Amino acid sequence: MMFHKDKQSNPQPEKGWRFWLRTASLVAMILAFSVGILPANTAHAQEPDSQDTSLYLPLINYQTKDCLSLKTRTKFGVQTYGSTGKNTEYFQSMTDSGATWLRVETTWGAAEPQNVAAAQFSWGETDNAVRAAGDGCMNVIFTHDGNPAWAATNPSGPVDRAPLSELAEYLAAAVERYDGDGFQDAPGAPEVHYFELYNEPDRGTLPNAPGWGDHAADYAAMLKAVYPAMKAASPKVQMLLGGIAYDNFIGEEPEGGFVKSFLPDVLDAGGGNYFDVMNFHYYPLFAGRWTANSDGSKGIGLFEKTQAVRAVLQQHGLDKPIVVTEGGWHSNADQSPASNETEQAAYAFHIFMQSYAAALDFTIWWTLYDIDYNFYPFRNGLVSNTSESNPPRRKQSFSVYQVMTSQIAPLNFVQKLPDAATGSSLVEAYQFAGARTVYAVWVNPTLTSTTKTFSISASQVTERDMFWGVVKVINDGDDGRTDGRVRITVSGTPKYFEVNG
Repeated sequence: MMFHKDKQSNPQPEKGWRFWLRTASLVAMILAFSVGILPANTAHAQEPDSQDTSLYLPLINYQTKDCLSLKTRTKFGVQTYGSTGKNTEYFQSMTDSGATWLRVETTWGAAEPQNVAAAQFSWGETDNAVRAAGDGCMNVIFTHDGNPAWAATNPSGPVDRAPLSELAEYLAAAVERYDGDGFQDAPGAPEVHYFELYNEPDRGTLPNAPGWGDHAADYAAMLKAVYPAMKAASPKVQMLLGGIAYDNFIGEEPEGGFVKSFLPDVLDAGGGNYFDVMNFHYYPLFAGRWTANSDGSKGIGLFEKTQAVRAVLQQHGLDKPIVVTEGGWHSNADQSPASNETEQAAYAFHIFMQSYAAALDFTIWWTLYDIDYNFYPFRNGLVSNTSESNPPRRKQSFSVYQVMTSQIAPLNFVQKLPDAATGSSLVEAYQFAGARTVYAVWVNPTLTSTTKTFSISASQVTERDMFWGVVKVINDGDDGRTDGRVRITVSGTPKYFEVNG
């Protein structure tokens, strides 16, 4: 399991009427199967014909439930916005990427623009956002944000115009709607068990997008109010702390917009017992803060940043799974710093390899596709926006991502080779084993022309580029001596070395 075991060892007894409703429905289902009213195989929906006589029970419409189980979780995820169903233009790229996690943005204001009873919530926009859980069997991270004006002064800040019980009511209803238990489920019963509370809540009081950053105690109080309600709705739910930026801090050069003390302040206020998974964001632009050299030449910083976040938790007596719900790099040359598709692809390689070394449960690449250029100028997507090409054009980073999900994800991470093994602190080498043994290697900084040479224990290896194409086969003895080791040469362009014997 990626996260702590679900708290199901002492399940709560069923409420009386709900128990009998489920029991009666189960009996009805068994009878329906026995007389042939329901089809025996309900794993994938079939289009009903004009004389369809299928019986639809009151719990789950099995004729439309495509996913009876979600994808086996790996470290690889992506972010999208808006509707995520199979009829959207990016759905095929999401599926083909091999990602098993999908982060989506939802807004409380869309579901409850006016203060109403839970039975009157408007779920259409939210249902569309999580549709990939049902259409693509994705493990969806439901990122809650967007407070309605009746509940809060700021959409992404403290709930200061209504009792926190209103937010607890909404989130508990969302958990119930997407828990897949057959009671009050969304159409098709999509399952969503991971909820993230606000995007980058450590954002300070900025004129255009104020957050919770200056209100850590209020954020902790919010966690305390909603966590029990969400767990009561479903013991399977996993609460993620809102992904904190934890970079670009207020009061430091260059001047940023995030409050450095937000995380320890939340924990000091007792919030640590009211979330299950620690969560932060990472972008290589800020690597200099976390690495030994300001230019990031000793690493891209994700490993070091994870260590810093983990240390804050440990200082408060906490040991929680850690994830990254945003990480990425752009591919366009018309922004600063200038980049290109090859550099973006190399960063995708680096970020996910360091995710293994940092023992992150998963990392979300931001984003699957380029955001509309009029809204956001950096092209961080693995594929292009449909305004550029339709269908979306898959970039080099998409190919690199696919190799990692298909060739590396099935293997077990063994270790990051120590400097003593590589001969240089500038070399990053990651060993994986399973059906095959593979080393993922590069020299810092990214795409440097500097080369380094070291040996690995093998009689033969296949050198592959980051797109998994064969470069050459290298044998023990090619270096002039037969000693059970193969000498390899690496540079700033990532490579794989697959052991053949």
